[in-house]
Amino acid sequence: ALLSKRRVTFVAIVIAGSIAAASVMNAAQIDRFRSIFDSTAQNAATAQGRTDAMQREFMIGLSNPVVGTGLGTSPEAIGNAGERAKRSHNLYTEALIEFGILGLLIYVAFLS
Repeated sequence: ALLSKRRVTFVAIVIAGSIAAASVMNAAQIDRFRSIFDSTAQNAATAQGRTDAMQREFMIGLSNPVVGTGLGTSPEAIGNAGERAKRSHNLYTEALIEFGILGLLIYVAFLS
């Protein structure tokens, strides 16, 4: 019973927070948020681009799966793979690229 009360409270807080956030967003911000879920949103192409980039960065990370490429080297690793040299927009793929699979697992363990 306590767990379900906590869940109900959590869901209520998330819903209230979402309504509060939406009430202060301008039209461009709302459209960008909608692009995560709605392929007809104006910024939907950028959402697909982020998904594609995350998949490419995951594959870059798997090219050095044991120890990664080293701390702070994700822009170089991404650039060496033929992409525009930039930091990853996803912390999980960045951790995989820089620290390898073991480092990613340690990172995820610290998050939980």
